[in-house]
Amino acid sequence: MGAWLKSMRFAARHLVALVLATTAGFSVQPGAAGADTAVIVGRVFDASVGPDAGIHFALVELHIPGADGGVTSATTDVDGSFAITLPPGDDANVFVSVSAVGYYPFNHWSSGPALRQSPLAIGLEPAPSRVDTAIAGLVYDASKGRGAAIAGAAIDYIYYSYNEAFPEVEGHLLTGPDGRYAFEQPLGENDYFGFNVSAPGFAPFVGYVGASEVVGGTPRDFGLAPLGGVVRIDPHEMHIDCSGTFTVTITNVGPDNETLVILGIGLYFHYGEGVYGTAFTADLSAVQFPVLLAAGEQLSFPMTFSAGGEFPTLLDLNVISGAPDGGDVDYYGGFQPCGGTCAGDCDGSGSVTVDELVHGVAIALERAGIASCASLDTDGDALVSIGELVAAVDRALGGCSS
Repeated sequence: MGAWLKSMRFAARHLVALVLATTAGFSVQPGAAGADTAVIVGRVFDASVGPDAGIHFALVELHIPGADGGVTSATTDVDGSFAITLPPGDDANVFVSVSAVGYYPFNHWSSGPALRQSPLAIGLEPAPSRVDTAIAGLVYDASKGRGAAIAGAAIDYIYYSYNEAFPEVEGHLLTGPDGRYAFEQPLGENDYFGFNVSAPGFAPFVGYVGASEVVGGTPRDFGLAPLGGVVRIDPHEMHIDCSGTFTVTITNVGPDNETLVILGIGLYFHYGEGVYGTAFTADLSAVQFPVLLAAGEQLSFPMTFSAGGEFPTLLDLNVISGAPDGGDVDYYGGFQPCGGTCAGDCDGSGSVTVDELVHGVAIALERAGIASCASLDTDGDALVSIGELVAAVDRALGGCSS
């Protein structure tokens, strides 16, 4: 998650165009591209004011990829000017990074020859001012409610500035005897925190809190789930191409003396492995969290897939709870064209074989997963019934065209 957020912050940075312009008073030591060390000079300025508003203590870095590359850096002086060494190497692609406290970073791919040709003039956009903000709240036992405060809970946090305009700030504190905590941090509108809240005997909270959640002194409480229970999610995998609804069931399969405390259901759509949509919808309107499940008890809710989207959907579902392993299942939607299917035709060959019928019986007895022959599940309930097996036998005898 942390790596994904950093990549998202990088993509969202406010980049100002790199200006390669001749400026009076700047000089360049020429060198052959990719061969000799060269000194690159330039100036960093406040783009909201103009080129004369130099930024002191801005950090300028040149990153050259490859085995013969390297990283070199320089800091601007009082008028924003700098001189930086471009080391020899394969500098066909040079990553230029410029940062200063209170400004959105500048990041740009250039080439060694282009950098050597002219002095650099780099404008940074200032970030909006921050407001000193008090962050406070309560840590409590979620299975009992806010009246069950947890004293001595550890709170570790990292402050992240939107687009990295300000340095990260780390902090650590413990809740008092009343389970409460408090600290202060300047915040911008889109800044956020990474929190890790933990206490002995409880599953930790690990997640992010946006500035909008604590603005105006709004308390940020953390309910922790007591450790216990074992999660089973059914179906453990689902492939669906036509619109339909199926039931997701969460069962506590832990020991008789362990209660599973569920704080929420995590629904995460995948993007990193390709272009995916968001066509799955979970209806949790009838569920009030936290949910406490004794051994053998279940929580069920409907999940709907809406076909016809531009992209297929890959959904990762897990249970946020006190179980050591929250379970993790994947649901795939729209990866194949939606069309008529032949019940029992597992391999899409257009006929139902004896081997496929035997495999269908194994699925009905829960010795195999429904995902291995989704065409058997004609009613979309993630189970194979006697009626669906009979329909598959009819297709084996009469052919799929019938």
